[in-house]
Amino acid sequence: MPNKAKNTLEQHGLRATEPRIAVLKLLQEADKPMKAYDLIEKLSTPEHEVKPPTVYRALEALEEGGLVHKLESINSYVYCHEHEHGHAQSSEVVFAICDNCDKVTEFEQDKSRLTSALQKEGFVPSRKVFEVHGECSDCKDHE
Repeated sequence: MPNKAKNTLEQHGLRATEPRIAVLKLLQEADKPMKAYDLIEKLSTPEHEVKPPTVYRALEALEEGGLVHKLESINSYVYCHEHEHGHAQSSEVVFAICDNCDKVTEFEQDKSRLTSALQKEGFVPSRKVFEVHGECSDCKDHE
């Protein structure tokens, strides 16, 4: 059975180390964002305790490679389903985070007026993370 995580790493020019493969696989299979310590707990066994620096280094490489996103407001990570299509240079990614069920939806949009205004002032953003919290349609329908 092919290893989707290993193939994804190789397709994106990242070394396919065991920690990276393991972390990416968990995030690919997760149905909601995961904190680093949740990953550590899932990867550790009674015979082998995974150390935090190992997971943080893997997450850093995966994030730099565009395969995962860190959700700053909830200090968690999600697999980037959009990386297969590539984000356009003129677009930004917005995350809609449900405060009830933790579902995260990733949206790509054209550059925002905020970014345009910042650039007009000569400010060059080094990192853009747009997160919107609220209630997803599934939770809203169950009220």
